[in-house]
Amino acid sequence: MDIWKSLLKIFFFLVLAALGLAALLARNPIYNPDFFTPEYQEVFSTPEIAFEKLWDAHVSGDKEAYAEVLGRDLDGVELELRASPDFERPRIDRVKLSEGSAYITGMSWKGSFEKIGGRWVFQNKEIGMYCRSLFRLVGVELVRFTPPAADASQK
Repeated sequence: MDIWKSLLKIFFFLVLAALGLAALLARNPIYNPDFFTPEYQEVFSTPEIAFEKLWDAHVSGDKEAYAEVLGRDLDGVELELRASPDFERPRIDRVKLSEGSAYITGMSWKGSFEKIGGRWVFQNKEIGMYCRSLFRLVGVELVRFTPPAADASQK
C-alpha cells in the first residue's frame, strides 16, 4: 500500500512539474503591445495576410516589418535578417485553421500562426503556442506583453 502512495505522489509531482514547465514555455516570447493596436489588428486580421507580410519582410530584409509580423521585438538570430530579393516566395497551398491558431503550408514551407491580442502573429517558437493552447482549454491566458514605455516612465 505504501508503494502505491509513493507512486501516486511521484505521479502528481511529475504532473505539476510538467504543468509548471508548460506554463513557463507558454509565457515566452514576450509580445510588444505597440504591435497590438487597432491598426495592427486590422492589418493582421487573417493568417493569410500575416503569411504575406512575413514573406514581404523576408524578401525586403525589413526588420521592423518582421517584428510587426511576430508581434514582438526581435532577438538573437532574428536581428540578422537580410534581404533576399531572389528568394522565391511560397504560395499558400493549404491553411489548417483552428480556434486561435493556423498552420500554413506553401511549396516546401510550413509555419504556424497564432491569434493573440485580436490579431495574427507568425509563431516561429511553436512550443510556446502549443503550451498556450493547452492552458486556453481551461480558460487560462498566459500571453505576456511588455509594459508600455509610458507606464514604465510614470513609476
